[in-house]
Amino acid sequence: MNMEIADYSVYGNEIDAMSDALIRAGAERLGFRVALVELAKNMASHDHFPFVWLRYDLRCREDLDFVHGLAASLEKKGHHVFPSSQSIVLAEDKWETFSALRYAGVATVDSFMLDNLPPGDRPVVVKPRIGWGGRGIRLIENTEDIPRENRALYIVQPCITHDRTFTVAAAGGMVIAALRTDSQGSDFIFNCSEGAPPVLVECRPDMAVMATRALETLGLAAGSVDIIESRGSCLVLEVNSAPRLYYEALAGLDLAGPMAKSVAAWWRNHQ
Repeated sequence: MNMEIADYSVYGNEIDAMSDALIRAGAERLGFRVALVELAKNMASHDHFPFVWLRYDLRCREDLDFVHGLAASLEKKGHHVFPSSQSIVLAEDKWETFSALRYAGVATVDSFMLDNLPPGDRPVVVKPRIGWGGRGIRLIENTEDIPRENRALYIVQPCITHDRTFTVAAAGGMVIAALRTDSQGSDFIFNCSEGAPPVLVECRPDMAVMATRALETLGLAAGSVDIIESRGSCLVLEVNSAPRLYYEALAGLDLAGPMAKSVAAWWRNHQ
């Protein structure tokens, strides 16, 4: 079987390239013949393989529109695409993620569109709807500081201080691994991304259920879920449909192999 990893990573993210290599190795072990294609908005069209695994580093609405449009076009032509065009939007637009998880009863951080922010405690956190790794996130102390332009591009959340973030990787409804990243200072705004290197931990049962339900809700056969603790309870912070798979500090950790196996099964079930 021929499979294509089509990667939209125009920002020079080295982690994506390393993650792609791990997926390729995992898929080849399953018997796939794999090609890697680097996507760009102005690239010439080419004949995609029957099975296409989309990978991406999305940082603005235009990025999301491009990748979603490509996925929808390939699906219309009969290609088997992971993630699906619907799942890409649900996972990569924070407002859509919140809405889908809340509707499904998965505990997640309260989110509001800027024009619907209720009165209440401050500070709050304003986040771009598209993006990851803390880019563009701001802590707002006063309502007057909330963005006045392009307001539909942001969501606002309560300020929930936390000193660690859990990333739960799962595939096929089963947890592969749970990683904990501890903060090294007041870096909650970056989801602890500036903290200590992640460490493997035993996945708590409540986090396992939360992560697998979140991925199922968004239609993802594989991915990772960032979870924080608040007042003794767990909350989904975000869902990663193109997750980081390479961790230099965790040699031997194989996230890509189980994910490739689950995606292959998902493709077979949707032919």
